[in-house]
Amino acid sequence: MEITFAMSLFLIVLGVVAQSLISSFHVLLIEEQRTNALNGCKSVLSNLRQVAYNAEPTSGCSEDNPLIPCVLLEWIGKFPTSKDRIKPAEINQWQPFFLLPWQEYAFHCTDGSGNIARTSLSPAMNTNPVFVTVTTSWTGLRGRRYTMSASAIISDH
Repeated sequence: MEITFAMSLFLIVLGVVAQSLISSFHVLLIEEQRTNALNGCKSVLSNLRQVAYNAEPTSGCSEDNPLIPCVLLEWIGKFPTSKDRIKPAEINQWQPFFLLPWQEYAFHCTDGSGNIARTSLSPAMNTNPVFVTVTTSWTGLRGRRYTMSASAIISDH
């Protein structure tokens, strides 16, 4: 009788410990995914800063027109929103941004008043600086969608 009671108590404790370990693993995995997502957003913002600082004329953004925010909006327009939209020729350029399962990106570019960023032939009508918010979402271990965002103010000054 005492052995049965001791074994049942031992099995209950073992079950509680096993459940705690399983829950801890899931929490640690989500935290690792959140870190990867934030690093992905920061990496995208870093690339956008480099595009702004090293702004060079392109077919869509000529030297006659102000390059900011034109080059930013052009780069964002080329960015694939999900891994399955990456063209085979551009896999090396975009693949490092997509580390999580079913990861997608969305961009929101505004001026200081919250209006959508725009490009104009007149420098006074251009959005500069540009308030950029990068949002990434992915599917977690249990099929839930998670979202992470990072924001920055980008200018050519």
